Amino acid sequence: METPRIEYAYAMEAKGGPVVEAERLAFEAWMKGHCWKVGGVWDGNVYRDDPRFAEIGNDPDAIITRQLWAAWRDRAALM
Repeated sequence: METPRIEYAYAMEAKGGPVVEAERLAFEAWMKGHCWKVGGVWDGNVYRDDPRFAEIGNDPDAIITRQLWAAWRDRAALM
């Protein structure tokens, strides 16, 4: 397996990888398989904060899910 080039990784950080619905569903299955909460509300592009957190600030579960999803999605896109 070829290692991704560093310049590709920097470019990926700037714009993010493509969203593929089947890949997102695989990500959610992987999360659930680890007994990890899939936080936030999927809007077709990103896991947004659950509206119930609007009064107290950001949804910490959505933040973690966004980070993990970005790493999952971008790593797959780099390969």
